[in-house]
Amino acid sequence: MQQVSCAPKTDQTPKLKSVLRYRDVVLFYMVCIFGYRQIVQAAGMGPVVVSLLALSFALFFLPQAIAVAELSSRYPSEGGIYIWTKQAFGGFHAFVCAWMYWTSNLAFYPAVLFFAASNAAYVAPGFAHLAGNKLFITLFSLAALAVCLWVNIVGWGAARVLHNAGAVLGMWLPAALTVLVGVVLWSRFGSATSFSMNGAIPHINGVRDLLLVAVLVYMFSGFDVASLLSEEVHDARRTIPRAIFSSGLFMMLCYTSIALGLLVALPPDLIKGLTGSTEAMRVGGERIGGRGLGLALSSFIGLCLAVGGIGTLSGWLAAAARLPFVIGLDRYLPDAFGRLHRRYGTPHVSLIVLTVTSAFFIVLSGLGGKAEQVYEVFVSLEIITFFVPYLYLFAAMVALQKEPAKDGVFKAPGGRAGGVLIGGFGFVITLAALILACVPGEEVDNVATFYLTVFGSLAVNLAVGVAIYFLGRRRIETADA
Repeated sequence: MQQVSCAPKTDQTPKLKSVLRYRDVVLFYMVCIFGYRQIVQAAGMGPVVVSLLALSFALFFLPQAIAVAELSSRYPSEGGIYIWTKQAFGGFHAFVCAWMYWTSNLAFYPAVLFFAASNAAYVAPGFAHLAGNKLFITLFSLAALAVCLWVNIVGWGAARVLHNAGAVLGMWLPAALTVLVGVVLWSRFGSATSFSMNGAIPHINGVRDLLLVAVLVYMFSGFDVASLLSEEVHDARRTIPRAIFSSGLFMMLCYTSIALGLLVALPPDLIKGLTGSTEAMRVGGERIGGRGLGLALSSFIGLCLAVGGIGTLSGWLAAAARLPFVIGLDRYLPDAFGRLHRRYGTPHVSLIVLTVTSAFFIVLSGLGGKAEQVYEVFVSLEIITFFVPYLYLFAAMVALQKEPAKDGVFKAPGGRAGGVLIGGFGFVITLAALILACVPGEEVDNVATFYLTVFGSLAVNLAVGVAIYFLGRRRIETADA
């Protein structure tokens, strides 16, 4: 089997600029993957969340990190998971994998923006009631989406500023502030949550915990994202594996710190998915220094999470847009997707199409039910759709062990046997998490509507993707005849 690239290279093939270095890739991982909104959800499980985080890190992050590090080192081409799946299973499966990956963003973007908008409402005192206002959330989301489109069309010079700001404000500062407030509260008043050895033992107390177990696994997914931009990373074969492990360890530390800080400030049953962090800072601040400090802390954390959410959206917009670009080069999509902007050298057609489609879903979601319930549906749809490509990723890890590796390629411990074992184990864990993600949360009033929305959307999505693939293949055959 021959190694593939994103497209046959000719003098006319669009060239992307290699501008991302190790620090940029680490920050890119942090802004794209770090899930403050998920750790807020997970903290609602109580102290057991710390044990479950450790299990998720060991059982999912490590197999994923090793698989992505090896595959990205073997095939450092733009398109990442699309290239790996194409190499292992051929064009059809590569297209389906990329299509599911790309369209998972249609659920991911609204979920991120709902979280950002809900926390942005806390920035100005007196406007916290807008956190559940559908009109405010929709307008904020559309405005943020427009900003992200602009910076990504302009290129990495502008996009990097937003991504790095999102990493600092959306991850480091909230983590540090949450820990600081938690330490002060603990020293002065004790913890709002009771911590014990028995409470740290993993156990499932209902369907909400089942969904949150899937959320915990999902929080460590996405480390293939920089591989979608491989040709834009300096020395991708070495840079990406190093960045994966260093950023993953740092995220584990931040997740644990934030969960403990939230649980010290609030009892688990008061921590909500959309606004639990801002509420925790408000309550904690009021206990420490009165109403003024509570409002100031909630405003600051709301600003941090709003900017962090926009940075996350921008990062994934940049990464996801590379898939239609690469597929356009392979001609399964119209040629326009494979073109770069004349001035900025970015895949602007792919960026615009993804943005416009996302805007449609944001508006559509604004016409739905309560913000919290719509958010829960989007989270489940986002997780399920995103885990499908990960089944391909781990299957490709197994299948490609038969391929000889070049010198300097990162290899899984244990060689081929270790690669097969890690790929197979990751596949099983991903499949289990995908099944758990199908369980509706307790916030969902109408279970039938939930299942109809989630599985109906998945079925339509897959049918559209398969139809586009066969139309594209027919177009290629006609042009080459």
